Amino acid sequence: MFLHNILDRLFKIKSEKQAEQNFQSNNNRKTILILLIVFVFLLSSCSIFSKENKKETKPDQENPEMSIVADAGATELIESTAKPIGESSVLRIYWQARDDYNPLNTFDYSGRAAYQLMHRSIFKVNKANLLSMDLARSASYIADKNLYQIELVPGITYSDGTLITARDCAASILQYKANLSKYFAVEESAKENSEIEPEQTKNQQMEPKQNLAEIMHKYPDLLPVNNDLLTQHDEDFVSVETLIHELDRLSLINEVKAVGDLTLEISLRDPDDESSGNDADANNQTLENDEMLDITEENNKETPGNTESLDDIDNTENTGDSEKRIYYEKDPGLLFGLTMPIIPENLIATTSLPTITSGKYLVERNEQGNVSLRATDSDFVLQKIQLIAFPDIKSAMTAFVENKLDFIYLNESNYNIFCKQNNANILSFPGQRYYYLSFGNGETVNIPEIKKALINIWEVRDDLTSTLTGDQSSNRLPLQYNDQAISAFNLFEQQSDRLEVQTIHELNNKDIRLKVIVADSTLERSWAFALREKLLDTNIKLELEYIEPDLYQTALEQGDYDLAFNQISLFYPMNILDVFEQIKPSVMETLTENEAELYQEISDYFYSVNRKIDPKILNEKNKAYRDFINQKFSELDILGIGFAPVGIFLAKNIEGSSESHLAEPYLGLEDLWVWQ
Repeated sequence: MFLHNILDRLFKIKSEKQAEQNFQSNNNRKTILILLIVFVFLLSSCSIFSKENKKETKPDQENPEMSIVADAGATELIESTAKPIGESSVLRIYWQARDDYNPLNTFDYSGRAAYQLMHRSIFKVNKANLLSMDLARSASYIADKNLYQIELVPGITYSDGTLITARDCAASILQYKANLSKYFAVEESAKENSEIEPEQTKNQQMEPKQNLAEIMHKYPDLLPVNNDLLTQHDEDFVSVETLIHELDRLSLINEVKAVGDLTLEISLRDPDDESSGNDADANNQTLENDEMLDITEENNKETPGNTESLDDIDNTENTGDSEKRIYYEKDPGLLFGLTMPIIPENLIATTSLPTITSGKYLVERNEQGNVSLRATDSDFVLQKIQLIAFPDIKSAMTAFVENKLDFIYLNESNYNIFCKQNNANILSFPGQRYYYLSFGNGETVNIPEIKKALINIWEVRDDLTSTLTGDQSSNRLPLQYNDQAISAFNLFEQQSDRLEVQTIHELNNKDIRLKVIVADSTLERSWAFALREKLLDTNIKLELEYIEPDLYQTALEQGDYDLAFNQISLFYPMNILDVFEQIKPSVMETLTENEAELYQEISDYFYSVNRKIDPKILNEKNKAYRDFINQKFSELDILGIGFAPVGIFLAKNIEGSSESHLAEPYLGLEDLWVWQ
């Protein structure tokens, strides 16, 4: 009523006639004014309420505990539902739990990958599997002195500003060699002294299946239903074969000298001297670092200011041993073993995580076993990484599906187990395990016409194996994509691109049945089934026989089959002819003089840093190289399949990711992989 009376006074000066004509208009104006006054009234009320509310919350601000709890709850909610805007998120990566954080005493994949981010090395193996220089500026093998001479890039520092010196490199090399020898000694001792009761052994064998069964029960979509988990191995450690290969290279070392701050001299041991050979006892494997470095200091004191050149020193040594025997005419490949992290000399025996780094990342904190890394370059796509420790990859998988991890790397075996997870992304690429079909003693496959036809099909039909290993490798020869430098030789040119008329005729007129033995594990089973389906249209029927993995090697040696799935682990970088020798040792035993020359030239190329070769030689002998390698490959009696995949398992919540590639800001994920 109060509002209506005010409005009546405002409009009383109007004539009654005009009021009647504009009656409808006046009512509209009244309504608008009423709404306006109500709106103002509500605003005033809100203002008063806000002030009172601030007064009521003031005591909470004076109570720190209540304030922190409230803020923490809000922060946790925000972090669990959204990512920071305008910056890359913290990438949470699994790495294996450990008591010893020494980078020189680390033999698991996740640890090696992490330390590659923190520390530089003398040499590194890049994605093309080429040995390239990191801290080294130049390297040469001097055959008549039985030593390597390595010059370091000057001016490279650790994160604390101190220079990386040759003394640090020498100490790191010897310490890593000693730790690797000790690792094998401990493993061998444990194997010899272990006397486990049968029931205890059975329980240990069942434990992996029980652990994975719990995960499958909680997350039924995680693993394929028919996966035979007992045939899979989920070891997080670098394969024994790879470490043995590494130790074999390091065992060439007799002595490491730091000559000044920027020069390393590594002398080789006499290969005929058994006392300096590979010994299981780590204490007999290496020189004491302190003794070696003290000797080096004395040598430096004897040459004040390093005024005497290295050539003068070398000439003096040669004078004392003028008839010194040359151990290796050509570079024996030691440089491939010098990819260990380089850390300060005074930290080589530490078991704590070194906070002094030299790589792309700084150690920000180490709390509760988790290590946080921060990029040294603000332009690097991955700014922050958190390494979250778990006892093994199975327990990490549970955290992964619960969105507590973003990244798990998968070696060949782990990829085999977890790759069929439907709601996660996998960035895959070829690993080190090469698969092929080898010929047995079966009557059918040894009929010359059938064997020739089968080889012809394998050469022409890339689709036979591309669906098994993807487009990562060629079915013609190993190492096409895993070692991209081989393409410089153009060694993989197909000799034919169509099936021969005779081959088609022979296949159409015969009922060809081949007995194929297969290791009873998920990967081989799926590959064998796929191949059987693909070969049906060529009138070749594969009769598959599955054999327990523990008995498979015996079955291979017996030869009672036409074809058998076989595998070999390759170490990179590796001469392709060395690969052939591993598959069939006899293939390289007898070489003509011309073949031996070609072999040596190819070896020189593969063993050189950055793969350098005279372009003239490469152009003139390209066909000779290709024919030589193709000939030796045909002598292997195998049908190449390709490399078993490895990969990076990515959580769905990583922005911009897809099944086949990663968008910004995670393009740098591939750099976290261990390539050697």
